[in-house]
Amino acid sequence: MGNKFLTLIIAFCYSIVFGSIELSFNNYSESNGTADVVYSSSVEIGGFQIGLLGGSLSGASGGAAAENGFTMSSSSTTLLGFSFSGATIPAGNGILATLSFESTASQICLDSPVISTGSGSAVDVFLVNSCVGDIPPVVGCSDPQACNFDENATAEGECLYPETNYDCNGNCLINEDCNGDCGGLSVVDACGVCGGDSTDPDACGVPVYYSSSEDFGGFQFS
Repeated sequence: MGNKFLTLIIAFCYSIVFGSIELSFNNYSESNGTADVVYSSSVEIGGFQIGLLGGSLSGASGGAAAENGFTMSSSSTTLLGFSFSGATIPAGNGILATLSFESTASQICLDSPVISTGSGSAVDVFLVNSCVGDIPPVVGCSDPQACNFDENATAEGECLYPETNYDCNGNCLINEDCNGDCGGLSVVDACGVCGGDSTDPDACGVPVYYSSSEDFGGFQFS
């Protein structure tokens, strides 16, 4: 057993990543202190190590691990599963094992899972719905059209929307007028004035500019 356990740990720590697996909690029974660890894997499973937060593990049984002859042993915080004969759990989905535990917090969560294939290659593990118990709601906006849409929201919160003619990043979605106003109606008139009302370019005249260090009360020029 010692050599087999050591081989499993070495495989966990030093093998390359190969394949992926999702783990989640399901069928939680508060009265019985049990919950199923559910898996969905693209590769065979040769061994696993799963931590538990918020509860004190007392053991594990059943599921695909038991069906495929895995030995499961646990401390109060960590479950190990492996096969002395080199058996593996085929790729697919189902219940990996049923955990038994005593709750020590309002939430019980899977933690820091490590899984390898039968050849010892490490597997990318993703936790999905990995907590059971008194899970606080995630307050957020559930409208996909809002600027602050939260796909993880479980309780409705405030939704924020862009101003008319703008996107959520403040970009104008339609044309700007000559004043730079998004959706504005101002245009340059015949005299080149934005928002002006001149239609005859011959009536625009020529502006005369001045710069003087003294006040003056009148002027004449030709």
